[in-house]
Amino acid sequence: RAQKSFSDLEFRIMPAEAFYKGGHFSGKAQVVEDDGMTTDYLIGKQSFTKCEYSFNASSFQITLSQFGDFSGRPPLQTVRLSFPQLPPMTLVAGAVELTSQEYNHELVGSILTFENVDISAGPTFQVEIDAEYLGAGLGH
Repeated sequence: RAQKSFSDLEFRIMPAEAFYKGGHFSGKAQVVEDDGMTTDYLIGKQSFTKCEYSFNASSFQITLSQFGDFSGRPPLQTVRLSFPQLPPMTLVAGAVELTSQEYNHELVGSILTFENVDISAGPTFQVEIDAEYLGAGLGH
C-alpha cells in the first residue's frame, strides 16, 4: 500500500499506427489516488487525474484534469509527458511553463517535464514533432 501521495506523475503517450501513417488517433489514461493510510476512499476521499490526448498530422493536443480530494493531496505536482519510440517532440503551446525537455535514448523518445502544476486547473498542451526533424526529411 502506498503511503505517500504522488508528487510526480508521468504519462507515457505511445505511438499508434495512425502516427506512422499520418492519421488521427486519441487516447486517455487515469490515475486514482488516495491517502494510502486509511479506508477513506470508501467514502469518496480520493482524487482522479486524467490525461486525454489526440494526435493529428504531427501534433498532439493534451489535456490534464483532476477532480476529487483527500487529506494530504499535493496541490501542485510535477508532470512528465513522455513519448516512447517517437521522434524528438517539442512544446508548441502550453498552459504551464516547460521546466525541462530531453531526448531519452533508453526510452527512445522525448520527455517534457513541468513542475508545480495545478492539475485541477485543467492545463492543456500542444506538442509537435520537432521541426528540425521534419525539415531533415526524417518524418513519416
